[in-house]
Amino acid sequence: MGLDFRKLFETSYGRLRAFRESHRAPGLALVAVRPGTGAGAGAGWVGAAPGTFGAAVLGHHRRADVLLSGDPAVAGRHLLVIATLVRGCEVRARVLDLRTDAGFADENGRALRAATAEGPLFVRCGGFALFGVVTGDGLPWPERARDGWECLPQRVWLREDPLGEAGERAGAAQPAGALLLRRDGRERALAVDDAALAGGVLLGRHPRCDARIPDLRLSRIHAVVIGDDAGVHVIDAASTNGTALPQQLGRRSLRLEPGVTLDLAGGAASVTWRPVGAGEGAGEDEGAGDGAGAGEDESGRRSLRP
Repeated sequence: MGLDFRKLFETSYGRLRAFRESHRAPGLALVAVRPGTGAGAGAGWVGAAPGTFGAAVLGHHRRADVLLSGDPAVAGRHLLVIATLVRGCEVRARVLDLRTDAGFADENGRALRAATAEGPLFVRCGGFALFGVVTGDGLPWPERARDGWECLPQRVWLREDPLGEAGERAGAAQPAGALLLRRDGRERALAVDDAALAGGVLLGRHPRCDARIPDLRLSRIHAVVIGDDAGVHVIDAASTNGTALPQQLGRRSLRLEPGVTLDLAGGAASVTWRPVGAGEGAGEDEGAGDGAGAGEDESGRRSLRP
């Protein structure tokens, strides 16, 4: 059964309006609401800039940017929301399920694992309704909730990837490169294609990660490698011990240039991006997004792939 997002919007309008207006820079204000009561849950803001990724993690983990607590259907790190600017001033948002069983749903109730939208976005995550509204456009919202709903821009979904159809994207995908993973003096390569980068390659110690690194210094879902026309970026997934490039400590989203090594959890492990054509090709490595199923990590366990 779908949610009545208009009713929830109007019920929560005062909180939504105040939180949006407290953020003047371009980005996306994320506000979660409990449908049963209309009570507010977590809230967070994602900044947007050209050529970079602003990011927020949603889930019940205490380090999540938008806390969704008290719902067993919500994972510790459940969703990743990414914001960037396109055409100079328009906010584009990507919502990625972090390989959970439940995924998320759009406002029509369609179960998804990934989606891209321009303008506002409304989704359901577990028992929560999530409103993502654009900030920094210079347009104040009216006083009345009904008028506020009417003045919302059209919600434009550029792409929706249904839950459970991950294997469909592998056939036409082009090889992109390999992630060189190092831990305890050992190195392995995880081959990735364009579809895998678009959907996000998960790094961490949870079995659902594409590159599982069994070290307690890493978080279960530690970081996500994601790529598009702007290049390959690594986004720290609200990890406990951080993700860093040399001279760039404390940054949440980092551009992963070819050959540059990224430290995970203060050096517990590292990852380097090697695009196709730079040194050895990726075709003989372990694959992500190649439809082959899974590859072994250092512990001999099998790791999932996008």
